[in-house]
Amino acid sequence: ALIDNAGDKTIYKAYVGKKLGKQDMVFFDSSFVDYAKWPNNTGDNNPIRANTHDTTHPGLNDPWLFPTWAFIDSADGKPDGVALSDYYYGTIYDAELPFGEDELVGAEFLTKSGQGWYMYKGQITDSSAGSFFINGNMQFHEEYCPSATDEYMLYGKKIFLDYENEWFCDDEGYIYIITPDGTNPNEADIEVKTRLNAIEIGGNDYITIEGINLFAGEIDMRGSNHTDVVGISMNYMNKGPVIDGDYNRFAESTIRHSLNELITVGGKNNKVINNLMEYGSLDGANSAVNIHNALDVVVAYNTVRFVGN
Repeated sequence: ALIDNAGDKTIYKAYVGKKLGKQDMVFFDSSFVDYAKWPNNTGDNNPIRANTHDTTHPGLNDPWLFPTWAFIDSADGKPDGVALSDYYYGTIYDAELPFGEDELVGAEFLTKSGQGWYMYKGQITDSSAGSFFINGNMQFHEEYCPSATDEYMLYGKKIFLDYENEWFCDDEGYIYIITPDGTNPNEADIEVKTRLNAIEIGGNDYITIEGINLFAGEIDMRGSNHTDVVGISMNYMNKGPVIDGDYNRFAESTIRHSLNELITVGGKNNKVINNLMEYGSLDGANSAVNIHNALDVVVAYNTVRFVGN
């Protein structure tokens, strides 16, 4: 249903019911739709767009790979010398903020502060023109406290829905979307992710998965042994496969677009061989390929590229 306008943009609304929270995803004719945030994702920060002549490159028009960031003018709060176990609290200042008194209360704050090795998140509890306050919801080491010129973005409120190819879902289960180029949603295929896992074999042994294409769904194979996963394609997920059993093989497959790790390998005698893995660890918080508590594993002949960490 047509419900509202955001400037010259038309907002549509539909009921989708059950949500996955921050793991929700929306697709417009199989293309990823960006979650509503500020600043808007203009695509100007996409090095693929600037440096490639390959018009078929999967990252060319993908809005979540290289988002547009705002910049902190200054910040105050947590004093020098505090420990990692303490929480950040303080005010962030940015003269470019286009929001009024209390409009940002309840919004989420994401920053690449300090050296930018990690994304820190928090919730805004107070705001006014040109500033907002974060109170006790992010753990920071001293050198990573927000400061001038650090990058950040805001999300989690409907007021950020004002740009094409954006969406927002409220607590009642209604989705709001501004479609690409103002296309009528009745003339397109709009899909909303409804579950995390497409395949669940966790704890089962001696299973072969071959030649399957997964879209916006994950594989749960935790605790499985002697499992063979070959020639599959995975696109858009919160987290890639976790291989923590023994004597498993993951080979000749493609894993693409993971907010967190592309793959995690533990256990013993597991093999991850000859895969293409790209666009992972997009929040910068985890390694794209995570080898953890592993014994005698082989990770070889893989291509890993375009990752956040």
